Amino acid sequence: TRKDEIEFNYRKARYYHKTDQLSQAIPLYKLTINSSLNDNWYFGPNSALQLGYIYKQEGDTSMAKKYFEMATEFKEHEYEYSITSKAKSALKTL
Repeated sequence: TRKDEIEFNYRKARYYHKTDQLSQAIPLYKLTINSSLNDNWYFGPNSALQLGYIYKQEGDTSMAKKYFEMATEFKEHEYEYSITSKAKSALKTL
């Protein structure tokens, strides 16, 4: 299904992120976000949050801010409070 495809890309991105293969994780996170903009699954907002963390780690504060803010803009999804709280907390550290 479409949801399975989006989740598959999300999980691949998480794998690459956890194994420090960021050049492969970043496009998959972006694909996940773009594929799930109109859905209430957590894959998109958490992908935005993770991209924020990656860009913050790389020292790109403008991109980190963009993705942390994007993570807060997704509404009515699983883990909304947790993801939004983490993104807002990360924004305060920039």
